[in-house]
Amino acid sequence: MLVTGTEFLDAGTSLGDLTGVFGMLISGDQLPVPVLETLVAEAAASGCSALALRVSDQRRSIVAAVAESAGIAVLDVREHVSWRRLDAFVSSLLAERGPGIGGDPHADTAEPLYAIADSVAEVFGGSVAVEDLRRNVLAYSSVPGQLIDPLRMRGILARQVPVTPKNDTQYREVLRAEGMVAFARFRDELARAAIAVRAGSVPLGTIWAIDARPAAKGVKRSAKETILQDAANAAAGHLMRSWQVQGANRRPRESVLRRLLHGTDLTGTEWLELGVAEGAAVTLAGFGIPSGPLAPAALEQVHTTVRNHFEGFSGDTATVAADGTVWVLLTRSTPEVAHRLAEQVLPRLDHVVDVPVVAAIAQPAAHGGTLVSRRQEAASIIRAAGAAPRRVLSREDVLARLVLDTVAHALTDDPLLGDEALDRLLETAQGRTIAQTLLAWSAHHGNVAATAVQLGVHENTVRYRLQRAAEVHGIRTDAPDERLVLWLRLRLRLGS
Repeated sequence: MLVTGTEFLDAGTSLGDLTGVFGMLISGDQLPVPVLETLVAEAAASGCSALALRVSDQRRSIVAAVAESAGIAVLDVREHVSWRRLDAFVSSLLAERGPGIGGDPHADTAEPLYAIADSVAEVFGGSVAVEDLRRNVLAYSSVPGQLIDPLRMRGILARQVPVTPKNDTQYREVLRAEGMVAFARFRDELARAAIAVRAGSVPLGTIWAIDARPAAKGVKRSAKETILQDAANAAAGHLMRSWQVQGANRRPRESVLRRLLHGTDLTGTEWLELGVAEGAAVTLAGFGIPSGPLAPAALEQVHTTVRNHFEGFSGDTATVAADGTVWVLLTRSTPEVAHRLAEQVLPRLDHVVDVPVVAAIAQPAAHGGTLVSRRQEAASIIRAAGAAPRRVLSREDVLARLVLDTVAHALTDDPLLGDEALDRLLETAQGRTIAQTLLAWSAHHGNVAATAVQLGVHENTVRYRLQRAAEVHGIRTDAPDERLVLWLRLRLRLGS
């Protein structure tokens, strides 16, 4: 049966006319069998071409019988295939196999994006550009007599859209909109219309057309919207194919993530380019080693392994190697999912690199702003992971170590906080023995007997050393605050 579009279906709403629709039922495996039977029958009666849902082993025979009874094809979507990726894949196939703009079978196929731009320019009367998410000009029209302005000319010559004060705002508006967006003339920029190019819900780029007749009665707005939507559908197929074959869309996503991690070169459309809805939360995970940055060769191996693993289970990720660490952003998954996927990939990493990689899961970040604070959080967790019992860690797992590291910086950097008495004590072997006794005594909350057992000495020896520390070396232990500060200093100086 002919498939003309995709739609996410919900058992709680009226289906309406689904002629030619490839329906995706996300909650299908959780529905009671009678509800599922009714929904499948209604979808078939409404003209739905096929249904996609996840089917458990226990219900596979039941679902097959329901589909056969309703006379509709049902596809079993496996766990590792994300709904977003399935939506994008089916939509790209539809765009690739569509009749093309105007249905002309003789359209130039050698340079399809240029042919698409020319088709749009014939209707708008002005120059048309097809751009990717980095605002690179991928193709442009060359229709005789088309209207063009200096901004478009510079973009064509440089193959990159020039930066203007209104760019970021306009691109955000286009990527948010469902259809065509019109912009009035502004100084030397002629009136324009634009539309986002998507494969399903995945943004791939934009199409911009200079409108030579923005107020003309001969060409209605609806006709322009139709031709621009057709152009976006057709362009999506070509951009999606390039993404699938050459990884062309992975590079822009990596670039976007890199900008968010460092908070530099921001355009304001980063979250839209990643497909993150306003108000949604994202999860950042980092893979590295506590001792410092991964070596370049190991970094590349970890990057490839982690990227393939996360993309195989969730199509909503962006991955990049930066600062000697591999970063993964999950745009529609929880920290729990990130934790589980990280635990699964660490054994693979043990086979490809000879260093013990750990994973840090930062707290969820909200849409908007940057990921600088989350990157710093995850990097701190990785540095503090040396003594942790696990390899997939969150802030809570290493909070004590983070506090100690912060105290260490304060005690080291501020001369006012130095302790000359402790410095002199640690200069001799006998003094270091006393310091080790003080550390064990502090850890045992002043229990001399427990301290003696740990050190393997007599209790009187412990008492003698404590007395020497106070009377000879000037170590103060009378007040609780003094004991706390002494313990912190000894922990940091003796590396325990």
